[in-house]
Amino acid sequence: MVPMAHIVAGFATSFSPQLHVPVEMWAAMGQRDSGARALLAPDGANHTYAELEAMAGPEVALGLDPAEQARRHEQCQQHLAELGRRIRAARLDALIVFTDDEHRLFDDDHFPAVFCYTGENVPYVPNPLTDNTPPPTRAAAWAYGREPQQLPGAPELATHILEALPAAGYDVSRSRGLKEGVGIGHHIGFVNTRLLEGQRVPLFPILFNASFPPNVLTAGRFFGLGQAIGAAVTGYQADLRVGVLAVGGFTHPVIDEALDRRLLRACQERNQAELAALPEGNLRGGNGQGRVWIAVAGAVGDLKPTFGEYVPAYRSAGGTGCGMGFAAWA
Repeated sequence: MVPMAHIVAGFATSFSPQLHVPVEMWAAMGQRDSGARALLAPDGANHTYAELEAMAGPEVALGLDPAEQARRHEQCQQHLAELGRRIRAARLDALIVFTDDEHRLFDDDHFPAVFCYTGENVPYVPNPLTDNTPPPTRAAAWAYGREPQQLPGAPELATHILEALPAAGYDVSRSRGLKEGVGIGHHIGFVNTRLLEGQRVPLFPILFNASFPPNVLTAGRFFGLGQAIGAAVTGYQADLRVGVLAVGGFTHPVIDEALDRRLLRACQERNQAELAALPEGNLRGGNGQGRVWIAVAGAVGDLKPTFGEYVPAYRSAGGTGCGMGFAAWA
């Protein structure tokens, strides 16, 4: 019997500095939001911060109560710890990481819609801290790793998947190595530090442009890409336990609880029609990171949801913050 690789588990988590700072710093992050000139609101339009304050419902006031903020902060820490425990316990031979580039590795000189890193080693380089680094950013730095690292890659599996994607209708950019001093992104530092806790699992990072139109795949195409990657994994002739992980989302900096809960439910149920029907106009900016969850929902195949939590983490009277989601399939 020919050995075959299998996706044995799927995972997804929100990704925000707000996860890594003391809850007492949430207000300072909210104060920075108040200076934004245009913020995407749940109505799909951009608004000033003052307009958002006037539009805010009672859920915002509740979320800003100090005791409630402390409770939600603790919930986030518990859910993130549980997700990390599940990943480490899955005995994975490889972990495919879907994430949004966020203008970290790429800029407008070249910004691919989909980028696959197939190198033998995955370089992580921490973001530099300067005298001008805002205190919340400085306080969150520990969660990404403070030292440059060469993390293990999964080049054979990654190359196999890369070769399969054009036939499935997806043309992607790729790299087998980055220039000296360049890292794949703080998302991978987060995976290594807070989820794997340093456990060495070969990584295959897939970076998307999920937030900056025009070359952003639709929600339906993200699901299809996940399906294509799942099919490629099962066509790989090696006895491997493979996991898929989404790092990104939900709505931020303005929280849209209804959209977040709709996205979480549809991903858990793998409801392709519902995911394809999500309003593209609301999946702009930071909200676009929810698309990486859709890719995992496509990739996990017949796996069942085993874990799913949502915490709206408000930090300002304008309803800003981050919708924090955590999920697993097995």
